[in-house]
Amino acid sequence: HFAQERRYGCRAVIRYGKAIMTMCAMGLIATKPSLAASWSYTPHAVLNVGYDDNVRLTADAPIESNTAVLQMDTLLRRTSDTVDFSLAPQLLFARYDRESVLDRNDVSVDTSLVRRRERSQWSISGQYVRDTTLTSELGTTGFVDANAAHESMQLVIAPTAQITERWSTSLQAAAMRHRYESDGESSGLVDYDYNSVLTKSNYSISEYSSVSLDASWGQISVPERRAATKVNNYAANLSWQAAWNERWKLNLAVGPTRVESATYADNGIGYSANLDRRSESTAWHLNWSRDVTPNGRGVLSKRERAGVSWSAQMSERLSTSLSTQWIRSQDFLPSLALRSQSVRYVYVSSAVEWRIAPTLSVSTSIGWAEQTTLASAESYRVSVGLVWNGLARSLQ
Repeated sequence: HFAQERRYGCRAVIRYGKAIMTMCAMGLIATKPSLAASWSYTPHAVLNVGYDDNVRLTADAPIESNTAVLQMDTLLRRTSDTVDFSLAPQLLFARYDRESVLDRNDVSVDTSLVRRRERSQWSISGQYVRDTTLTSELGTTGFVDANAAHESMQLVIAPTAQITERWSTSLQAAAMRHRYESDGESSGLVDYDYNSVLTKSNYSISEYSSVSLDASWGQISVPERRAATKVNNYAANLSWQAAWNERWKLNLAVGPTRVESATYADNGIGYSANLDRRSESTAWHLNWSRDVTPNGRGVLSKRERAGVSWSAQMSERLSTSLSTQWIRSQDFLPSLALRSQSVRYVYVSSAVEWRIAPTLSVSTSIGWAEQTTLASAESYRVSVGLVWNGLARSLQ
């Protein structure tokens, strides 16, 4: 097992290095003419220590542990009149004193490149993530029996054209790739690919509102299965967006969905509702949606989500936040998994942050989570930490 883990770690480092070099090259090519005078970066770091009474969020033999988490990331940016480029690498190290087998070394890289013209825009974005099933499967497959490595890559290309002053249209093509270092027979997790295309047309009714119509196609495929097991999903949505002022924003969408394979078909309704409310010192966000999404069992599932988040700046130094999230997933097709095909996940957290210096804060948080598959399991978490928000610096 040690040799296998070491080989996997070497392969991950190589893939991670290639991803970094490709993303950096993409930005260098697009921004070469004024590279020296245009770059800036913003560093950020968080160190937390805490306690979790059920680290794996499992109903069988829960494991409690003290935890230490170090997160380091930075945002590298270049902005001009015609080109925007960003690169955001992140490292996360988590350690558990009573179960070292659960230790995690997570890596993620997000990048985007936007090139604007007078009446059009091209954007390309990519994401690489290497984490574990302790976090990647919450609310999706619900698998928590092992701390198995998970790796994902995503590429999105999206051109946009302004047809008239009020009417614009866009196209989005995306490709996702997910890989697991786990025993599929015991975990039910399989490597899978998901490709999708979305076309959208938007019309501005007024300065404050607009309507849009979109249509999308997606297909999930599992390399180790036959091509006949590919499953397609189709969707269309009519949306209305409104922003009465800087404080209120509303987005509503509804439309039909269809999941189809060689032996199965299902029709349904998808929807989403998002409401944002901001003031000088507080911010609210409410969301409720139903959509179709792929998961680690190599199938499509119907996912319903609802959430509320609130944050407030109590004083010049003191801020607080509260958030809750509810997710329910139900597979459309029978899978090869040995676990339940229906998952419910609920999470509630609250945090308080006190700024002790212009770039340094002390934070404390408490949270509760519950996941239901074949049985229900819950956990309580508490942590305290230091947050460093570095200032943006120029690379001149």
